[in-house]
Amino acid sequence: MARSDTRYREAYNRLLDHCATLTPGADLPAEAALSEIAGVSRTVVRRCLARAGGAGGDRAGREGQAGAAHAGPGRPDRRDPRR
Repeated sequence: MARSDTRYREAYNRLLDHCATLTPGADLPAEAALSEIAGVSRTVVRRCLARAGGAGGDRAGREGQAGAAHAGPGRPDRRDPRR
């Protein structure tokens, strides 16, 4: 496995572990803070968030009002367009 792929996977797992500590509905930290937590650039953080948002549905997080990312399930009145 290439070094960059290994670092990406490690960062992804660190971010998932951090998100697991957040209460459902809580705002995610800014990209800069997440990049410090994961020890990678903001570009890698964006890639991880895109993967988590696309792969995990409600469990990985959702985009909320004004583009803010939130932990846990989305608002109950919103329907998942993938269903």
